[in-house]
Amino acid sequence: MAPTPALAHGTTLPTAKNLLCTATPRSPVCGSNPTIENVATDSVFGLEVGSSWSSGLAKAAGATAKPASPWAVRLMNVRWLIRFTPLMLSPPPKWIDPKSALGQAGGLCSGGAAFIFPGLMPIKTLKQKMAEGQEVRVMAISAFPSPKLIEVAGRFGDLDGVWIDQEHSGLPNQELEVLLLACRAAGLDAFARVAPTDYATVMRPMEGGASGIMMAQVRSVTEVEQAVRWMKYHPVGERGMFLGNFEAEFGAKPAPEHVADCNRDRWTVIQIETAEAVECVEGIAAVEGVDCLFVGPSDLSNNLGKPGNPMDPHVLGAIECIAAAAKANGKPWGALSRTEEFALKCRELGCQLFSIAGDLDYINRGIAATKSAFPNFFS
Repeated sequence: MAPTPALAHGTTLPTAKNLLCTATPRSPVCGSNPTIENVATDSVFGLEVGSSWSSGLAKAAGATAKPASPWAVRLMNVRWLIRFTPLMLSPPPKWIDPKSALGQAGGLCSGGAAFIFPGLMPIKTLKQKMAEGQEVRVMAISAFPSPKLIEVAGRFGDLDGVWIDQEHSGLPNQELEVLLLACRAAGLDAFARVAPTDYATVMRPMEGGASGIMMAQVRSVTEVEQAVRWMKYHPVGERGMFLGNFEAEFGAKPAPEHVADCNRDRWTVIQIETAEAVECVEGIAAVEGVDCLFVGPSDLSNNLGKPGNPMDPHVLGAIECIAAAAKANGKPWGALSRTEEFALKCRELGCQLFSIAGDLDYINRGIAATKSAFPNFFS
C-alpha cells in the first residue's frame, strides 16, 4: 500500500496512523519553538480523525507545521500508537485549566498531555492537598489492578488519587509501574501499600513513580523508624541512589536537586491496624518522616476482637486515640471507609484522607445497581 502524502496544516488527516508529533527542542511548555510533523505512513487503521490533533498540539506548543520526515516514519512505534491513542483522544482531565492553551488545544493533545509533554503539568499530590487542610478522596486498587480501571476512575470517580495494594495482591513492580503511569496520565496522585519487611519492598514503588508508601502491619516505633530510613536519602536515611527513573526525570534532574526533592516530597503513611500499633501510636506519630497515619478498620476491628465491626465502641475508642496522636503531632490521618456512617464518624474525628471503598466494592455495587435497574430480568 502506498504511503499517504503529508498533509498541510489545518486539513483533515485521513487516518490515525498519520498522526505523530515530534517536538524539537523541548519548549516552555516543553522548551522553545518545537515543530510538529504530520508523518506520512500506510493507511491501515481505518480510524478517521480530524485535524484537531495537529492544530491543537501546534496551538498548545506554539509550533509550526513541517513536512513529514522519512526518518520519523521509520522510527514510528506502531504498538505505542495503538495502545495509547484511545487515552490521548480522551477529553482534558479536570486538572487541566480549560482556559489555558492546553485546555483549548483539542481532545487528543490535552487528554494525552502527560504522554506528549511528560512533566508539563505536575499533579498536586495528596500530601500537598492535606497540608493545605483539604479533604481528599482516594480509591483502593487491589483486586483489579488495571490501567483501564484507573483511567475510568480518573474520568468518572471525582477522586484525588488512588492507592495501589501490594500487600494483599500479587502485583509485581513492573506492572505497578504501568499502573503508576496510568495514574499520571489520568491526573491522579498515587501511593502504594506494602508490608515493610525489607528495603527493596519499600524503595522500588517510589522508583516506579509512587508519591508515597503506606506501611501495613507495623507493630512498633522501631519498625517505623527503619521504614522511614529506607524511604529517605542520606543524610536523613539509607536509600540507594538511582537517577534513571521518573523521580529523577530519567537523568535530567541534577542529583542534589533529586535528593532534596525526594526527601521533602515522598511521603510515608503508617497504617495503624494492630493492637500493638495502637498502644504505641503516640510514639509512631512523633517519628520524624512519618507524614500520615491511616486506619485499617478490617484488621483493627479483628485484632481488637470485633471482626468486621469498626463502629464497635471499643474499636472507635482506638480510632479516637489514633486521631488524637495525629493531631498532637500536626499530621493528617486517613481511613478506609466502606460505609458512609463510618466515613462520617471519621470526619467528625478530623480525618482528611478518605479511601472510599475499593475497586471490588465499586464493581459489586455497580452489579447490584444494574440488577436493581432491571428487576424484571433478575430474580
